[in-house]
Amino acid sequence: MRHKYESEQIALQKRIDEIESGMADNNEKKDNIRQYTHLIKEYAGIKELDAALLNRLIDKITVSEPSIVKGENVQEIKIYYKFIGSIA
Repeated sequence: MRHKYESEQIALQKRIDEIESGMADNNEKKDNIRQYTHLIKEYAGIKELDAALLNRLIDKITVSEPSIVKGENVQEIKIYYKFIGSIA
């Protein structure tokens, strides 16, 4: 009976650790979204993009190697925004 109780305690502690880790990840994501939303609101009425604005909003841009798909030259471009990452 003691062994069963100890095994259950270990399993429960592991589950608590998983939940706490998930909560920390969610809090971090929520903070990142809040920061990004605040940043976007600052530029809501912007008429023209400039280098300073792009540097504040975009973390990086990746361009894949070109490939031929159905006879056309195709390249994937991904934009990674600050605080939220790439939007699919």
